[in-house]
Amino acid sequence: MNKKQLIKIASETSGVPQQTLHAYLEILLNAMSTELTNGNSLTFSNFGTFKAKKQDERFVRNPKNGQVSLEKAKIKISFKASPGIYRKDDE
Repeated sequence: MNKKQLIKIASETSGVPQQTLHAYLEILLNAMSTELTNGNSLTFSNFGTFKAKKQDERFVRNPKNGQVSLEKAKIKISFKASPGIYRKDDE
């Protein structure tokens, strides 16, 4: 599912216009991006946790030609789903 499909489903479910939902989603995604870029984690109950991990610069090797190069430091994002995100068939 992409952003456009998500907005369409949310609009059909809630009755809120797609343009309004698009604007709210952009605000939400920008806020999440800012927090993760600053190294903070985001936790959503019954959904999961996004964590930003700073990875130091390191040497990497190109497997094709064996050339070694220096990879710049970067921030990696990880996601861990909470147990509440999965549906249980017996409920």
